[in-house]
Amino acid sequence: MNKKLRLLLGLVVCLVSAGCSLSKAYPAKRHYYVAASRSLSGGGQGTEIVRVQPLAIAAAFKAKGLVSRVGENEYVSDYYSEFFTAPNEMITDSVSAWLRESGLFREVIGRSSTLTASRVIEGTVDGIYADVRSGARPLAVISLQLRYINDSGGQPEVVAAKNYTREVPVTSADVATLVDGWNGALDSILTEFEQDLGIWMDR
Repeated sequence: MNKKLRLLLGLVVCLVSAGCSLSKAYPAKRHYYVAASRSLSGGGQGTEIVRVQPLAIAAAFKAKGLVSRVGENEYVSDYYSEFFTAPNEMITDSVSAWLRESGLFREVIGRSSTLTASRVIEGTVDGIYADVRSGARPLAVISLQLRYINDSGGQPEVVAAKNYTREVPVTSADVATLVDGWNGALDSILTEFEQDLGIWMDR
């Protein structure tokens, strides 16, 4: 038996053997959820019904894979670390929950509700990513644009709109640490948004 034939037979034996596999083990995907968590209820009870529209999201951050900024104009997505739902859905849920506990409104409803709302919150998630550029301390970044709309008349009117960005320094680029940073960033944004609403609602 020549050498090439022996090598071929050895390969066949390896493939059918229970102890030999050419498949490579890949890490399992892990899923994470970002949510704001207010420490105190706002108290009081508003009189208006507000509808929170699903937030739009910039195309670069639309997928579930966690995004990292690794260069001035370079971003990468982590295939094995994903948000549990689309990022704009997570943040929309947090905006709704936060406003329910604020006491600013009588009811906080979503798009599917049959109630008629006199006020509307809408906006865009402009970014949610980890800034891990070389030489920089990791940052958990969230950037939102939120609008407050008076829809009590025949034509909706934008009462106010504002951009909110937070860059929270974190101790490492570990995903769990980044999620804690994003949670803190969202808490801070919604705290400021609630304060702004208190002013805008008097206009």
